[in-house]
Amino acid sequence: MIPLKKITWIISVLLVAGLLAGGCSSPSGSDDGDGSGSGDSDGNEPVMVDLSAAASPSEGGSVDPENETYEEGEQVEVTATAADGWSFTGWSGDESSDENPLTFTINEDTELTANFEENARAYSQQVEVSDGQNDETVTFGMDENATSGYDEQIDDEAPPAPPAGSFYANFVIDGYNLYADYRPVQTSRTVWELNFGRSSENTITLSWDLSNTDYHGSLMLVDDPDNPSVEIDMSSESSYEVTDDSVEALYIVQE
Repeated sequence: MIPLKKITWIISVLLVAGLLAGGCSSPSGSDDGDGSGSGDSDGNEPVMVDLSAAASPSEGGSVDPENETYEEGEQVEVTATAADGWSFTGWSGDESSDENPLTFTINEDTELTANFEENARAYSQQVEVSDGQNDETVTFGMDENATSGYDEQIDDEAPPAPPAGSFYANFVIDGYNLYADYRPVQTSRTVWELNFGRSSENTITLSWDLSNTDYHGSLMLVDDPDNPSVEIDMSSESSYEVTDDSVEALYIVQE
């Protein structure tokens, strides 16, 4: 009878011999030796695509992310944030949408533009009108409580225009003569009609100062709001002379 201790020793020797003869196999899922550890099941590297996003205009807001690289087919989220006084109006470029944030699947290099629009705001602006002998100060602007017509508590009504050969200056809207004409706060095109008369053949001079006026868009002084031959940018000029005594009206256009 073989002792139990000797049997145990024989079994151990046989096990070691078997391991040495069979070698060691790689654990399931380990590196197969070709150095690859990424890519698809065929060992290919993933296709990478670029996202480029920007704000228009740049002062209108920001975009996050602006530049990023993704795997083809990845879901992407881009967020537009408006600056104070501006509003986001939509995405353009390779993707068009009003959604914010914008989520989409990116399959190729993509360029996006986040579009912003400056908000309209209330303001008040004076214009001095003079014929060299007389002068009048009139006011136009936008007010949160104003309408597109005459507002008794906001606008300032002027008397009817005097006879020809008399000096006067006032805005005209819906049959009203106004020393002060306020309109609702809006981004749509707005037109003020400024009428004037002179007591002589002297030049009519209009003067203003927009340096401390916080308004939206542009302000143009024109002789015809629909087909102007005279266009004065009121932000870059501060006065205009009317030498033609047949001209009795000019228009201020905001857009």
